[in-house]
Amino acid sequence: MKRRSLLSLLVGLVVLSCSDPNSPATDVTGIWRLQTVNGKALPFILTEPGVDKLELMAEEITLTAPGRVTMSTTFRITDHGNVSSESDPDTGTYTANGSTVSFRFDSDGSTPIGIITGNTMSLDDIGLTFVYRRD
Repeated sequence: MKRRSLLSLLVGLVVLSCSDPNSPATDVTGIWRLQTVNGKALPFILTEPGVDKLELMAEEITLTAPGRVTMSTTFRITDHGNVSSESDPDTGTYTANGSTVSFRFDSDGSTPIGIITGNTMSLDDIGLTFVYRRD
C-alpha cells in the first residue's frame, strides 16, 4: 500500500513539474524563420505612406545563449514602378521562461513576447501575429 502511494506521489510530482508554465525553457536557441503573418504566407504586404507597396519578404530570428537575439528582416519596396530590396538587421536580448520568450530589441527598445510550442513560435507585435518555425 505504501509503495503504491509513493509511486502515485512521484508520478504526480513529475506531471506537475513538467506542466509548470513558470519553469525555465529547456532550449529555445536556434534559427527561427518567419512562415506567416496574420495567417498569410509570405510575401506579406505592409502599408507605408508614400510608397506604392511594401512587402515583408523574409525574416529570421537567431537566438543564442546566453540570451542574445539577432533579427534580419528583408523587404521589397515598390515606389513609382521602381522595385528595390532592403535588409534591416537588429540585435537585442531575450529571456525564456517556460514557453514564453520575452525580447528587447536594441533599435527601438520594443519588447514583444513570443509563445513557443515545439518548433513553432508565435509573436504578437505591431498589431500583427508572426509565426516562425525553428530549423
